[in-house]
Amino acid sequence: MPVKETTEPNLTRGSKWKVVSSGGQGEPIVSSGIFKGYVAFGHDSAISIELDSSHGEDAGRVRVIPCAVVLSLDLIAIKREEEEKGGEERGVYFG
Repeated sequence: MPVKETTEPNLTRGSKWKVVSSGGQGEPIVSSGIFKGYVAFGHDSAISIELDSSHGEDAGRVRVIPCAVVLSLDLIAIKREEEEKGGEERGVYFG
């Protein structure tokens, strides 16, 4: 079934995602939770995920995942982005 233009998934703050990233010794790391935003990580960019209750005692912690190690992203629940006020641009800036 084709995806409607209005339901196109984006990494919007507040959306819930499951992220699989490469970890040490070839084992993938699975992170599920709320997308908090982009983070400048050295010369690269990363995404930050507030971990949900499936992570036990780590629930509520924010995990920073460099974009270069992301293997897959699964959208669990989308949160619509609100209209931008003032026409400000969003993005990752490097200094």
